[in-house]
Amino acid sequence: MRVIPLSAIASLCNLSMDGVPFRGGLNAHESWESYSLQEGLVTIGYRGNVVGKLSVNLVPTEIRILHYLLTYTILPRGGNHGVIQHEDVLVMWAMLKGYKICWPFFLIQHMLKFQGKTNKPIGYADPSEPPSNQPSLREIMQAIQNMELNMNQRMDNYQASIDQRFQTFEREQRKIWRSIRRMEAWTFNEELDEDDNQDEDDD
Repeated sequence: MRVIPLSAIASLCNLSMDGVPFRGGLNAHESWESYSLQEGLVTIGYRGNVVGKLSVNLVPTEIRILHYLLTYTILPRGGNHGVIQHEDVLVMWAMLKGYKICWPFFLIQHMLKFQGKTNKPIGYADPSEPPSNQPSLREIMQAIQNMELNMNQRMDNYQASIDQRFQTFEREQRKIWRSIRRMEAWTFNEELDEDDNQDEDDD
């Protein structure tokens, strides 16, 4: 078994060795004693139920992008990337709180998770292999842009739906008001104003 020194990974990846030697798990380091899963979910702005799987759709857009980059580049894994794992919450909490992580140590620990799994590659793809399953940076950026376009389109559709509902409400309100004015005019033998006498189909 070959052991890669942290300094070699730090040099090759241009990463700092400063910070906590993160090994994963909810009790990652004694300096993070203030952490709890609930605290982490509040920090990342999670809006859903804590019971069961945590959905990436229930966090703000900037956190979704951070999680996307985390699970495709720093913590690459197979399976459903739409689920936020507890370790993801802890890492994003530390990043948002400004805690430093010893990234070379972190990468080694992540690769060790694949030890003994013959049907799975190590967590980080070999860029020299053409059939690599890991996305390129271009593909990641394209996915983020598609996500942004999709969310903007949803917001536009939502705004258009709200505008349409308000217009319908205003038309119905005018019809009711004209009906009331006609009843008043008929009751008190008054003449209708031009607006009150307007045909309801003219709206």
